[in-house]
Amino acid sequence: MLFPIAFAWILGLLYADAVGSFTKIVLATTALGVSSLLVLGGDGLRSRIWAAPLALLAFIAGISLAPCPPAPVLERGNVDVEAVIEAESVKPDRRDVTIRVLRSRGAEVRVPVETRLRAMDVSFRVGTRIRVRGELAPSIVARNPSPHPAWPEARATAGVLPARAERRVDRLGIGLFDDAMGVAREATRRALFATLSLRGAGVACALVLGDGAMLETSDADSVRGAGLSHVLAVSGTHIAMVGGSFVFVVERLLRRVQRVMEPARVAAAMGIPFALLHAAYAGSVPSGWRAAVTASIAWALVAAGRRPDSLETTAAATLLLSLPNPNDAARPGFLLSVLATIAVITAPRPKDESLREVLVATWSMTWRCAAATAPVVIYVFGDVPLASLVANIVLVPLGSIALLPISLVHTVLALVYAPSASVTAAFFEPSAAAFLEGSRAFAAVDDGVALPPLTPLQGLVLTVLAVLVVARVRPPAWLALVLALTYGFDEARVRVRFFDRGKLELIQLDIGQGDAAMLRMPDGARILVDFGPNAPDAGERIVVPLLRAHRWREVDLAILSHRHPDHYGGLGSVGRAIRIRELWEPGEFADPHEAGSARGLGEAGAAIEGLRRRGTRVRHPDAICHQPRHFGAATLEVISPCPRPEPEASLNDNSLVVRVTMGSRTLLLVGDAERETEARLLAEHANLRADVLKVGHHGSRTSSTPAFVAAVHPRYALMSAGPGNRFLHPHQETLRTLRAARIHAFRTDRDGGIRVTTDGESLVVEPFVR
Repeated sequence: MLFPIAFAWILGLLYADAVGSFTKIVLATTALGVSSLLVLGGDGLRSRIWAAPLALLAFIAGISLAPCPPAPVLERGNVDVEAVIEAESVKPDRRDVTIRVLRSRGAEVRVPVETRLRAMDVSFRVGTRIRVRGELAPSIVARNPSPHPAWPEARATAGVLPARAERRVDRLGIGLFDDAMGVAREATRRALFATLSLRGAGVACALVLGDGAMLETSDADSVRGAGLSHVLAVSGTHIAMVGGSFVFVVERLLRRVQRVMEPARVAAAMGIPFALLHAAYAGSVPSGWRAAVTASIAWALVAAGRRPDSLETTAAATLLLSLPNPNDAARPGFLLSVLATIAVITAPRPKDESLREVLVATWSMTWRCAAATAPVVIYVFGDVPLASLVANIVLVPLGSIALLPISLVHTVLALVYAPSASVTAAFFEPSAAAFLEGSRAFAAVDDGVALPPLTPLQGLVLTVLAVLVVARVRPPAWLALVLALTYGFDEARVRVRFFDRGKLELIQLDIGQGDAAMLRMPDGARILVDFGPNAPDAGERIVVPLLRAHRWREVDLAILSHRHPDHYGGLGSVGRAIRIRELWEPGEFADPHEAGSARGLGEAGAAIEGLRRRGTRVRHPDAICHQPRHFGAATLEVISPCPRPEPEASLNDNSLVVRVTMGSRTLLLVGDAERETEARLLAEHANLRADVLKVGHHGSRTSSTPAFVAAVHPRYALMSAGPGNRFLHPHQETLRTLRAARIHAFRTDRDGGIRVTTDGESLVVEPFVR
């Protein structure tokens, strides 16, 4: 009876942040209770009806106990921490590690205990306690209003400690067991690279040690694109195959010893330490530990003389692994492995050993795994890779039946007597090459079914459907209708919420050290102002997913304020993913076919040319200055640089300055305009008053002069800056100017995305972080 309870517990952990109203609680608990009853089915429905209320209690417990805090937003600066190395990413030229902070000493930036950081190029092994002193570069954590909340990733790293001359890493100690495992892994790694090609050794390291970073980048991308990452990872299949083989061999040997009573029970007991040791040797990866714990529970029951139930054993392992630290259950990998395990162990077995029955069973297992993991895959990645179904049928047998056993035998031979490993290498190398090339072919097939990013409630509906499919339960018509209506009504709610005609909405995005804003006009027109930085590509990582979550299939107008990469960096990615009807730019990216227009070409110029080829109309200041564009009751106009960019002005001072007016409310967006532009605007415009000012140049001291701020006299000021940015934006001088004018200032590095809405009279400003 543990399965519905474990299912409810995990569901409660995942939906803790999403359950914010009585209606959602009722819908979630009702769907949960119904699905639990259906999973029980038949006689179990009558004899174990109490499972439904227990599942409900588990769901409520999950909601109540799930901390799932996001990674803290840290400042840039020097840190001094004591930490333990939790994971490693070993590459041929360096070793990067993930550390968990145990103590933060006195330094410029204090890091909370249990925070995880990424330390580059550290030579110490997993389990080592270290002291690190150096500069911390905070991770970009985008916090923006969206109907598709980010997955509550509990183990995200909050920052990076780059390898620099001034950084110091001291070894404080390591446990005997961790040290022994590290020595064994290092010896294995050297033996594999000594007896295999670079490509083959990368595959073997991934299979035996869980070192996926050893794969060449192109091969890793192909395997991931084909949906076969689980094959080259220490997963449940690996632990089950190796541990099962060990228990099988031990049992056969014990049967030859007449003095041993019940050899199956003794072999099962011996399999427990073997599985746990294997998980530690294989890199202590979470998937390996989950499989080892599941197998250990099953073997413990066998050793005790009981027959384990596969479904209940998996549920017990899930509870055992997640109860001590509920945050771990929020990891996508945890859920994917649990769901795939359930699909595998509940799949029908082949009736006989004929090839036809084996293929049918393989296909059944594949589609069941796909159905079971679909809710997580769709929620996290946004599409369903249909080609991976075929890839799994074709290539999983090659990986599981050929690559894994041969790699294990080869590893033993390479460690014991290297020359003998040439025999297994002759089989392993072509098999590995065939697997990688097959993965490359399947990855090249673009057949993903793109869906709008799911809301939490839509994810719940798909989860219930996945349970019904995997349990092979045909839902009654009324339940199918309820699920369909729930999904449809929630989609309608999202579209009404984010397509509310008659209001003007601005969302200043939390984009890191850069600038981007979404502007929805009262007639429904969608406008994007700037695209975020290019390192990393904020367009691909933040802007495109957010546009899709808001159901923006296209952008009616995009405005590129000026030619700096923290504003245009995401232009290429956005332009390739979302149709842009029209683009306004400050005259710095002229048509390259015209004479004398080479200025501005490069990354941004190439992106704009790509937009032109896709049909985007590109317009310059001479065609847009002082020509108001009306969007229902709102008006948008460019007021600088007019009528054309100033040849002697800086790129910042040639930023497009945009004014948006609706009724008695006005928004003023000034890009990175500095003092020179502010002075020119004061001289050319008698009335610059605005209710909301998007502060120039990220709050730099080079902008927002007291005279300009007094002339605009906003009630609210918005500043876009990255946490701990090296420019120290916003500057204290600007903050003092705003405070002196009694302006309520919001900043994305602390407040996250900032949403401004008005109907022309009322004005509401809502920061994401409150």
